Amino acid sequence: MICLAVATTFSGQALAQGYTPTPVTISKDKVKIGGNVYYSHVVLERQTVFSICKAYGVTQEELYEANPDLRKEGLKKNQILNIPVKDAPQKVDQGKTEESPADYTVYTAKWYDDIESVARKFGTTPEVIMQYNGMESRILGKKQKIKIPKDPSSVIIAEKKAEPVKETPVQTQEEESALPVFHHGKAIQTAVLLPLNGASDRFTMNADFYSGVLLAAKDLKDEGINTEIETFDISSGAIPSGLDTKDIVIGPISKTDIEGVLAKCPSRTSIVSPLEPKAASLLASHGNLLQAPTATDYQYEDMVSWIKKDLSHDDRIILVVEKQAEETEGVTKVTQALNRAGLRYSIVSYNVKQGRTISGTFTETMTARGANRVIIAPAESAVFVNDAVRNLILMSHKKYDVVLYSVAKIRSTPNLDIEDLHKLNLHVSASYTVNYDSERTKRFILAYRALYETEPNSFAFMGYDTAYSLLSTISRYGRNWNSQLEGIKLEGLQSDFLFNRKGSGYGLENTAIRRTVYNPDFTVTLVQ
Repeated sequence: MICLAVATTFSGQALAQGYTPTPVTISKDKVKIGGNVYYSHVVLERQTVFSICKAYGVTQEELYEANPDLRKEGLKKNQILNIPVKDAPQKVDQGKTEESPADYTVYTAKWYDDIESVARKFGTTPEVIMQYNGMESRILGKKQKIKIPKDPSSVIIAEKKAEPVKETPVQTQEEESALPVFHHGKAIQTAVLLPLNGASDRFTMNADFYSGVLLAAKDLKDEGINTEIETFDISSGAIPSGLDTKDIVIGPISKTDIEGVLAKCPSRTSIVSPLEPKAASLLASHGNLLQAPTATDYQYEDMVSWIKKDLSHDDRIILVVEKQAEETEGVTKVTQALNRAGLRYSIVSYNVKQGRTISGTFTETMTARGANRVIIAPAESAVFVNDAVRNLILMSHKKYDVVLYSVAKIRSTPNLDIEDLHKLNLHVSASYTVNYDSERTKRFILAYRALYETEPNSFAFMGYDTAYSLLSTISRYGRNWNSQLEGIKLEGLQSDFLFNRKGSGYGLENTAIRRTVYNPDFTVTLVQ
């Protein structure tokens, strides 16, 4: 068992990074298109838009302009990209105009460094370091080389306008005592339990989740919320002791391991199930369990509720079902949700072999007067989903107004053309959707790139959202935070949290859903 402590500094970089991105080598092949010269770059596994742009010295916008399909289809292995050939950038020394190595010390930034910690280390100020190195951003990249002047007084700092001093209201003793205990300097005692030792995708997923947790702890520290994170590698299946002293335990992943943790922890210690949907079955008997992933049942309920809200008098609801999957759990959940909402609907049931001759049935079922609000029920095969989408596109070409509704699963269907989902004005009820328009999201992505030199994936976002949302809630409400959590919506970067209990003695279950619309103009809208 590996135990890592994370307080004001962080340790355990290898676990946090999860994997090393594939290096980008500048291609020697060039092509000329429309009078412009481009490199022909073959995309390798684990290369990202960020790493490719960085290697070739182009902006992401320039890459997207040269490859119009990249923005909507994403990066794929073995894909050939056209990358604008630019003149080699001239290296400009933005530091002092006249300096010698005797005037400064070169410091290589560690992955956990920030500009303030480096300034303290060398007895200077962040402003001096930034001015001396010509830096505009306070964010440091891992292994970034920084010049530290041996005589900080020689660096002239541009004067800033003095800001008016704001008076800080004096708190009464009664007001101060009412604040949560964690605002008085006591760190939130946190344990993170994850299987981190292995080379499979599952272990990489856990490491990505952990990377997000660490970045959340760093952001909370910057906001004055102190956390002490003790991380346990439970790859062997052994559950550590001493968890009953923690304010919160995040993890493990599997239902079996979560049961082991619950057996060792009293009801006053909150246990968070971060990624395993099956752990929801433990809520009935463990009031201290928090189920972070939103169950698919809530996705179906929200999808039907959305249809009911959008429904007009001349509209028709159509459920498309794969013939041999009519009795499966997914189809049953959809029909039950429709029946509970009191909605009338028609069913089009067929198999893939009938796909080329089913258009007549669609024509008989659809209406030409209003919108046809279509649900493709969860199917046994991705081939059927693709065929159903193809038939719906054909119906839209015949001037039928088709609006497709679905839960998150449809977005991961193999070989499904994202352009077709836009043509069908897809409405998705999902447990997670990244809000890329949010300034918080943009800051997170930049910080994650700088810290781990790769792009954050959905597991990294989930780790950040889970840790940031719950630890900040503990800081706000103190010891009784668990009892205050029900009914409060916590907004994350990728996921929201709205915890509720089904009854007395039940644990807290996340019921939050994010609605996303794929617009015909190929934009994506997150519906608040």
